[in-house]
Order: sequence, then C-alpha cells, then structure tokens
Amino acid sequence: MFSAVVIKSVNEDSRVFEGIASTPTADRVNDVVEPLGLTFQKETPLLLNHKIDQPVGTVQFGTPTAKGLPFRAQIPKVDEEGEVKRRTDEAWHSVKSGLIKGVSIRFRPTEYAYKDDGGMHYKKADISELSLTAIPCNPEALITAFKSLAEIPDIAPTTPEGNAQGKQADPPTGAATTQAIEIAPRAALKPFFYPTY
Repeated sequence: MFSAVVIKSVNEDSRVFEGIASTPTADRVNDVVEPLGLTFQKETPLLLNHKIDQPVGTVQFGTPTAKGLPFRAQIPKVDEEGEVKRRTDEAWHSVKSGLIKGVSIRFRPTEYAYKDDGGMHYKKADISELSLTAIPCNPEALITAFKSLAEIPDIAPTTPEGNAQGKQADPPTGAATTQAIEIAPRAALKPFFYPTY
C-alpha cells in the first residue's frame, strides 16, 4: 500500500526532503531486509533509478530502529548551466511535484537466509546508495515530507563511519509521521549479486 507524499514546506534553496529508506516489510519479490542490520557511510550518494552515472544529491541516514531506517536527503541547487544543473533540477522537480514518490536502497548483503516462499531474508547488509524511483521494490518506501533546512532534526549517524556499531535509537522527530512514511525498496538481488532496482 502506497501513502501520499506529505509536503510540509518547500525551500528552493536547501532542497531537502526526508523519509524512511527501509522497513522489515516483505517487498514485491518477497524479500525482507532487517533495518537494524543495515550499515552505511556518514554520507551516501543519492542517485536517479540506481544509475551510478547520475548522482543528484547526498543522503544522511538516521539510526535504524526495528521499524525502519530514517533518512534526510538534499539535492543541490546548481547555478552553472550544463548537464549537472539539468539533472539535479529534474530530480528536485520530480520529487517536489510528486512524479517520483519512492526511494530504493542498493546494498551488499553480508548475512542472509532463504525464505520458504522463495524470497530472501537479509539480516545484515551494507548500503552503498539511495535512489529516487517511481516504483520502489518495497511498496512502503516513499518520501514523507519536504522541510526547510531549519526545521530538520539532526539525524546524523551514530558513528563517523555510519551505523557500524548497530546501536539502536529513536527515529528523528518532526512533522513527518511514521504512518505517512512508506518504506524504501531494497535494491538487493539474490546473494552474490549487486542489487539494481
């Protein structure tokens, strides 16, 4: 079930939005990713549709909880004309207008098990990027709110390297409600494959 994007406020200069990147809900191919088992860098690339040659911004993840992995993403405002300005403007306007409501993580699984229904249960994985996508693999992975930079709570990772310690903490507070949050699709294929949805 998809939820609507909740627009709290839009700041054209900061171009910031937030949401939930992964939940323990089974995705469209019956895979499950455990949020508490996810690790990540302090700053992660934001891409369009998992295309590594199309970076559009940066992402900071909050501390994972059993319910999901919160994130805050920013798409830069580029003044110089050219491909980067075109790409970042397209990404921002696609998010702001609601053309793109979903997000998806790409990760490398480090601990997993096969499920009886044919899917995978990813217990531990390392995130390499977050992508904007119109149809996320995890139907709960949606952008939940736009905020001005001053309104966004600090959701910096628990360590300089990210959540390497696996410490649990409460998700960031703010206007975006967890009920309106849809979860980020897991971009992981089967073990030994590098996910690209």
